Amino acid sequence: MRGSARWALAVVLLLSCGPLPAGEIREADEDIVDRRVRNILRTLPESSLKIPSALTSPRDVYTLITAGAAYFDVKVLARPEVSPQGIARALADAVRGTRFSTETVEWFQGKQFSSAHLLFSNGRFGSRSAGMAAPVGKVVAGITQAGFAAHALLRVPRHATAPVVGLPTFKTRGYVWYDASRVPESLTLSVHAAISQSQVALALAFLFFVPVVVLSGLLAAILYARSPRVPIDVRRRVYLKLVYYPALGSIFLHAPFAFTYLRSSQQLAIADLWFGSPTASSVLAPLLMLPPLLIFFLLPISIKVERKLFGASDSAPPREVSPEEKAVRKRVMLWSLVPQGAGLLLLLSRWFLLPPRHPLATVALPLAIVLIVGGPALVQWLWRKQVQQFERYTSDEELTQRATALARQMGVTLREVKIYEGTAGHQSANALMLPRGRMVVTRKLMDVLKPAELDFILAHELAHLKGRHVLRQVLVGLLAMSLLMLPFFLLIGEVRVKAEWARTAVFWIPMLGFLLMFFGLLWLSQRREYEADRVALAVTRNLEAAESALGKIVQHSPLPHLHDVTDYSTHPKLSKRLTALRQAAQVLGLSAPP
Repeated sequence: MRGSARWALAVVLLLSCGPLPAGEIREADEDIVDRRVRNILRTLPESSLKIPSALTSPRDVYTLITAGAAYFDVKVLARPEVSPQGIARALADAVRGTRFSTETVEWFQGKQFSSAHLLFSNGRFGSRSAGMAAPVGKVVAGITQAGFAAHALLRVPRHATAPVVGLPTFKTRGYVWYDASRVPESLTLSVHAAISQSQVALALAFLFFVPVVVLSGLLAAILYARSPRVPIDVRRRVYLKLVYYPALGSIFLHAPFAFTYLRSSQQLAIADLWFGSPTASSVLAPLLMLPPLLIFFLLPISIKVERKLFGASDSAPPREVSPEEKAVRKRVMLWSLVPQGAGLLLLLSRWFLLPPRHPLATVALPLAIVLIVGGPALVQWLWRKQVQQFERYTSDEELTQRATALARQMGVTLREVKIYEGTAGHQSANALMLPRGRMVVTRKLMDVLKPAELDFILAHELAHLKGRHVLRQVLVGLLAMSLLMLPFFLLIGEVRVKAEWARTAVFWIPMLGFLLMFFGLLWLSQRREYEADRVALAVTRNLEAAESALGKIVQHSPLPHLHDVTDYSTHPKLSKRLTALRQAAQVLGLSAPP
């Protein structure tokens, strides 16, 4: 059997593993009294229901029942001195003889409560309607017959219809609450819900709006860039606008829509019917993860197309790669796709195929992230020996002396400087400052630059080290990600934001994070390039060599034509860098070249 066939068979066998034994009582992996339950308990005193705000005796228990159209969720909470296994057995006995009797009841011993939990899920992705017969009376009677005083709270989502008559009610944004402490044992609640075409359209728009617009912009850019009737300079400018503007515009338009959608009851209906869950987090994960994943897989395609359309100039020699290197790099690329594809398959299976109690359900998300992010790195490490034969690094005594002397002059510590001799190193002129004081320059840079020009580039990279530019860039990126994710953390945790000014702040904070991520980081990176140029010019004091060095780096870069047609880059346009250098030269008292 071939290797790929063995992998496919292993995945099929893993996904076809049966669920955990049903109907058992077992310890939960985490506390059942999560943030959502605590929010419910905090809301009880504010409601008009006569449910006590505290449990005064070991007999008192909270019985929190949430009945949707495709799920039935019961949590029983008691004082911490009460045995959680006893509560779980009482809950299991209460649903005996119903369709829920085969479900596993979990228990947990917490610091504030002993608790038990039963969840029946019957969601179907894409379903338009669903119904559930919830034995509310039987559950409350069973808990009472076990010797407990059941203070029962029944919650029905507002998108569902349930004929509950004669019970005290209290309404929140997403649910109607009922005091079910004294319901008759015969009460079986019939819950029904349906999703309209407009609700399906909103869910699909939330899911696919950004990737569809991004893909459409990329396709339009490719078609326009290949048009022979348009001058090449115009095509280069318009190509970038067709790629960037639709992507950025779709994200700007999608952000307020997404925030409004996630705060509405629409997502609760999707979570109920499609995922069989009472919480929004079950629907947030797929809806928020799939568009970035799609864009993640489209990015390599766009980069390859960009290089093909606007690569080196016609006069530049083609990149020469040996057949052996092509074969090795192709195998590494294909093997890198295997863990990424497996991770994506695992995510889709977790959200749309696997039942809640499947062995893979609890580990699917972290395992998928590890596969998608860490899988390619592992493949690179496994193939490192085969790749290293084409990734040679050498040392040059004269280069080391030059760099060390400049580092000493600038007051920084340079540990080593290496010359990259790989294929790319012979094709493009570049230099890079790595962590821990290590510098790499390409062989092409050494070949095309004169000594004075090389001194400017070395001083430029050392200026990045002296200013700790990489560290600051990483910190700003983390801040931007935190701002972007803040409202989603609040939604997943169901944290209530009551004040109107706070709601407005929560709405605009992710927009600030988006601006910082897509514009602030680029602006800061360009400012640091200007700063490094000024520092390097102050050290070398040779404006002519500085301008010539930057021009040669652009000329011998993979995409030389794009260096002066876009501002959406980590480096400023060449024309702006040269202008800034001349202004800095005037301040330093240096004469401009003829």
